[in-house]
Amino acid sequence: MIFVVSAPRSGLNWLRFCLEHYLGVKTPGKDVLVAADSGLEPVFRRTHNARKGARPDKGTPLLAVTQPDDKVLILLRDPLETFVRAASGSYREFRGFIENIRYFVNCRAEHKLAAYYEEMTASPAAMLQTIDFLGVAPLAGRSVPGVEQLAAEWANLGALSRGSYSVRQAHGGGAMTRERPTDFRFHQQKLSEAEKQRVWRHLKRMLTPDELALLARYLPEGGIAPAGPIALLGDYLSAWR
Repeated sequence: MIFVVSAPRSGLNWLRFCLEHYLGVKTPGKDVLVAADSGLEPVFRRTHNARKGARPDKGTPLLAVTQPDDKVLILLRDPLETFVRAASGSYREFRGFIENIRYFVNCRAEHKLAAYYEEMTASPAAMLQTIDFLGVAPLAGRSVPGVEQLAAEWANLGALSRGSYSVRQAHGGGAMTRERPTDFRFHQQKLSEAEKQRVWRHLKRMLTPDELALLARYLPEGGIAPAGPIALLGDYLSAWR
């Protein structure tokens, strides 16, 4: 089995678009390029919260079903971006991000890859590495692109993907950074410096050092500031939001 875990808006739809565009396969979720009635089975299982499981075994934590020979891909984005964009500033909604990291570090799968939103958005080589890791067989007449082909088609492919994603997000979501796809700190501008530190202290409390290491590239330059009495009270109250 192949499992893909990611918080919402962490690059899954971009990965799905590339897989369907080049390989012709069906990926799970709302229709991208291959319709649900195509007769094709999705080539991987995905979830936004590993603790809640993935279809068709929704409700069973992935940790309980993942076997050593399975593949596990986690898609990660700057946690501050995820906190604002996907969790709407709610620590309860932020739990899925934490559960995915816990699962990735602790599951039995021997084949794991952490792929980062920023790299997969800006680097054809990073996208190709992710596609190669999944090892999905293309349909007849299709093939995995080379890095030169992917690079040549990258800008147009991205524009098509963002356009299709916005159409599918009829509830008001969509690609909010459509005109600036590499502005990787766009959403966290809504947070004050104190709020950013609060999110990082929350992650430090909830994750083990090995789990937190997956987010090392995003850590504040000055580190995670310790909380004084007032900040601790704010941390406590925020955790219930």
